[in-house]
Amino acid sequence: MEKNGKLEQIVYAVKARNGRQLSQSGGAFAVIAKNVITRGGVVYGAAYDGKSSSVKYDRIDKLNQLHFLLGSKYVQADIGDVMRKIMMDLKNNKMVLVCGNPCFINGLKNLAKSTEQSNNLILVDFICHGTSSPV
Repeated sequence: MEKNGKLEQIVYAVKARNGRQLSQSGGAFAVIAKNVITRGGVVYGAAYDGKSSSVKYDRIDKLNQLHFLLGSKYVQADIGDVMRKIMMDLKNNKMVLVCGNPCFINGLKNLAKSTEQSNNLILVDFICHGTSSPV
């Protein structure tokens, strides 16, 4: 959120009342993601690539796809061209939720500062104890 020309940081700690079994983090991501998708938005997060068993950032826009992004993944996720896709969704005035490790989220936050649509961007990160390399 921008205030007086500066990006204001807002931090929340949340836990879902119902549905905590969906996520190790208290179910908060699933609740936020459902809300964004039902409002016509899109969600980005880490998903297993079924072909290679690696982890990559992926985009979903349907509730029945949410299960792909749930669950902990303890390796670095391949970013691919996801930053370009996120910026395109913002440019198209979509509400965008992105969940990722703090270094990825910080990079995205810096990139999004340059766009007028950054108010449509919801960023979720988590406490990171370091991620191991996938190779």
